[in-house]
Amino acid sequence: MIAAIEHREADRIPYHLRFTSTARRAFVAHTRVEDAERQFGNHIELARCMDFPVEIATGMFRDEFGVVWDRRDGSDIGLPAAHVFEEPSLETFAPPEPVASEIDMQMKSLVHGEWDSFRAVTVGFSLYERAWSLRGIENLLMDMLLEEDFVAELFDRIVAYDMKAMDCARKASDDFDAFFLGDDWGQQTGLIMSRELWKRLIGPRIAKLIEHGKSCGKYMILHSCGNIIELFPDLVDAGLDVYDTFQPEIYDIRLVKERFGDRLAFLGGISTQTLLPFSSPAAVRSTTREILQIMGKHGGYIAAPTHDLSSDIPVENILAMIEAFGHPVPGM
Repeated sequence: MIAAIEHREADRIPYHLRFTSTARRAFVAHTRVEDAERQFGNHIELARCMDFPVEIATGMFRDEFGVVWDRRDGSDIGLPAAHVFEEPSLETFAPPEPVASEIDMQMKSLVHGEWDSFRAVTVGFSLYERAWSLRGIENLLMDMLLEEDFVAELFDRIVAYDMKAMDCARKASDDFDAFFLGDDWGQQTGLIMSRELWKRLIGPRIAKLIEHGKSCGKYMILHSCGNIIELFPDLVDAGLDVYDTFQPEIYDIRLVKERFGDRLAFLGGISTQTLLPFSSPAAVRSTTREILQIMGKHGGYIAAPTHDLSSDIPVENILAMIEAFGHPVPGM
């Protein structure tokens, strides 16, 4: 993992498996493998320093910020049941304190793992996503144009909370390698907001989080769905080490590797949108190997599905992907 992040070739390309809960149940039922990550040599182990929701009614979960998530359809995240802010005002809002007891348990589990892995602490809903969970996506996007002072103050309070949570994780244990931010800014064809708005309101605060993590001696990984290629130079300048998730439907992978492959490592590349749900195991194997060959040259690549494996992906295709990663799969 470290060789890949530092753009050095290693004896193998590292990889990362990730499942939705429904896909994991199907995988276990088919393979009888309870812990696919350890059974198949996964290179990344994750812990959380936030997002510890409490179930307040069947399928309804309240997070630290007071957002109630409706998961009655069985989804892992769900949708906010209501807006915490009906108006663009922070008069009655105070960010919570990090849940130290939960963070301590997460870090103990991470440190006491039985396998040698690259360990990362996730900072979920790092900024924009946290804000829209409180205000609603449509409202927040309008606020970014019409209520900039409100958005700036809200973002600053979220960043302050994130940094407290990151420090809380380090206080529990500093024996990990990276922080893993998550903040979706893209759609299939480009940014959700203009680059100018991103650079004014989001970019400097993400850079502050990256700087904070780097000052702690950690690598920095950032997840954003969608096509955000126009932000890659800004993220490189901010010191980002790894970008996730790298979707082949929306990026020319050869071009991206050529333009940014010496400055930014990429995590993902194996499509959960088209390849894994709809192709044959043979096509999954051949396409995965091709992507590894292109992206793995001179390091800078961690192979992974482009998002958590979903329930519409045949287990045979997941096993074919793992085989193409270079791990033996019994019966294949």
